[in-house]
Amino acid sequence: DDIQHINAYPNPFSRQLKLHGSTNAEVVVFNLYGQPITNFNLTENETRIIDTTAWAEGFYFAIIWEY
Repeated sequence: DDIQHINAYPNPFSRQLKLHGSTNAEVVVFNLYGQPITNFNLTENETRIIDTTAWAEGFYFAIIWEY
């Protein structure tokens, strides 16, 4: 199987987060309480820019499902 990549940058982020994928994927971003903050589909070779100015300071994690 080919290894597919999804890059998230910059890390850390403050005003925006960029995700770029080499595959189709569903992305869900959660805060540390396990609450979903945003979700979207990322298409192959797409770069998605997420405005994070309304997000509280803290740590976030993403679950990514390739499809």
